[in-house]
Amino acid sequence: MNIFERMTFATKLAFDRNLPELKSAIATMLPSWQNRQPYWEKQTFGAAYKDGYTKNELIYRCIQERAYAASSARLMVHSLKGGEPLLDHPLYKVLSRPNKKMTQFDLLSGTIIYLDLAGRAYWEQVRSEAGNTVELWPLRPDRVKPIPDSKNYIESYEYTIPGLEPFKIPAENVIEITDFDPMNLWGGLSKVQVASRVVQVDNAQTDYLKLFFQSGGLPPGLIKTKKKLIDTDVTDIRRRWRERYGGYQNWMEPAVLDMDAEFQKMGLDFKELGFEVLDTRSEIRICMAMVIQPILVGARVGLERATYANYRESRTSFWEDRMIPEFNHIGDAFIMELADEEWTGITLQWDFSKVPVLFQKQLEQRQQHRADFLAGGLQLNEYRKYMGLNPLPGDTGKVRVQSLAFQIIPEGEKGQLVPMKNPVGAGDTKEQVAKAIAESLFPEETKSPACRQEGESMNDCVSRKIPEIMRENPDMSQDQAIAIAHSLCETACSEKADWEHQAEMEKLVADVRAQNNGKGKKEEIEEV
Repeated sequence: MNIFERMTFATKLAFDRNLPELKSAIATMLPSWQNRQPYWEKQTFGAAYKDGYTKNELIYRCIQERAYAASSARLMVHSLKGGEPLLDHPLYKVLSRPNKKMTQFDLLSGTIIYLDLAGRAYWEQVRSEAGNTVELWPLRPDRVKPIPDSKNYIESYEYTIPGLEPFKIPAENVIEITDFDPMNLWGGLSKVQVASRVVQVDNAQTDYLKLFFQSGGLPPGLIKTKKKLIDTDVTDIRRRWRERYGGYQNWMEPAVLDMDAEFQKMGLDFKELGFEVLDTRSEIRICMAMVIQPILVGARVGLERATYANYRESRTSFWEDRMIPEFNHIGDAFIMELADEEWTGITLQWDFSKVPVLFQKQLEQRQQHRADFLAGGLQLNEYRKYMGLNPLPGDTGKVRVQSLAFQIIPEGEKGQLVPMKNPVGAGDTKEQVAKAIAESLFPEETKSPACRQEGESMNDCVSRKIPEIMRENPDMSQDQAIAIAHSLCETACSEKADWEHQAEMEKLVADVRAQNNGKGKKEEIEEV
């Protein structure tokens, strides 16, 4: 190719819009000496485990508090179409029992512990002959080395066991969860690594205490004498002093010095060192790095201001501000590697209904949903969904409630609505609501007093009324028919005075509700 042909080719590349598609991201480009080579972490997992998890009490408690929170969370498999949980799905069985030795709690708590210590957590996927995941096994992060690739981000993982040749695991058989490190796409930044300096200071304080008590509880000092001492004399004095007054066994023994000898303190005592200030500083900074409130792990700085209200608020904040986002982060990794890759039509969702501090909030949300339903803002099936119930079939669940007149409105049905005799509010009992529905749906039943016939028991009356109600309203559920029948049969036909009293009370209740703009209040009804 001559110079003219080369220039023509270069011009075509510069102006041709049909350029070859870029096959790899610039962010994953590597120097040639690093491409497809094992990546070694600078911060060792062993140091974090030895100096933090097994040596520092506060680090251990913080990690355990976060890990044991996994006992209240549950990763569920749901249908993308209907949203219902799929308890018989093969993936749910794998998540519930990752392998023959572990449960889902072990899976989640182990992931959190590895993330806190190493910033990375790996799970090996054992596949069936069909290619589906049937088991999950944890991989020690210090033994896993990702093999970066400029095109595929990670080509594979190298797993090293001392004394054996490294194993190469395909990238598609490993679930990787990392705490993002801004300086390293292939590693992770652990919480213990961030807290390593203050952890070392806290460990040094504990070591100093041990040495202090081992040395007899005396601060460092020197023995002054007017005599001129040679090296052998100095060594002998030190030995004799250590044997006589060293160690906690000799704390109560009085020290005896020669006439011209004097003991002079050189080091600082606890008060001068400010151990309380140092402890407070270490506790605050460790809890900051571990993202947990001091009161939850029994740290002194948290207990000084501890009240039941503070503890409850701290635990609520711990879940809402930290643990729920962290569980979502873990769940996203499982969704990408399991739900999206192997199965279609499903997704993974967290079930936090067993978290004690969130249960009260769930009750408040349910009360709000109930108010929305009674106000007509939700269909019956929508309300049942919020309550965790299955939808009703057909048009049975496609009804709404109009709060001021408590009307049942079939979805899409046109026609004149029948207003209720008495408006029903959110404070009414189930029996009052059922009677109000009966008055709207069965006016012929309410022209005469609702009553039981002479010699007829309550059960016989209800059994007689249920078929009538179901026959005239085939879309009504059996539970609704039973409630209405109970309301109609609550008064005997012979109790005329009772029915007149009931009618008078209903008029008073209606007047009270009218004064409250149609909003019934249970307390005022009882007062009437």
